[in-house]
Amino acid sequence: MKLQHKRDLWSLLKKDIRNDIGEEAYIEEISELKSYIVLFRVDMVYNDSDPSQIFRCKADDCEHAEEQCLNAYPDANIISVYQED
Repeated sequence: MKLQHKRDLWSLLKKDIRNDIGEEAYIEEISELKSYIVLFRVDMVYNDSDPSQIFRCKADDCEHAEEQCLNAYPDANIISVYQED
């Protein structure tokens, strides 16, 4: 099977997860995640006047959100993490 996009792979993974834990448990697990905003900079040298970049995600907690940001941007310098209302 040839995958056309990353979305195809994600769809297959979600299907496998739903088969392993059941559709209702999967939906419940996803709905328990909270929305977070991670402010970060990629430059190694910066000052307070440099603009921050924003990373939005669904996560269990602040540490999980920070981990996701660092996975997406390995050179990121995390400034702060906020839980969205």
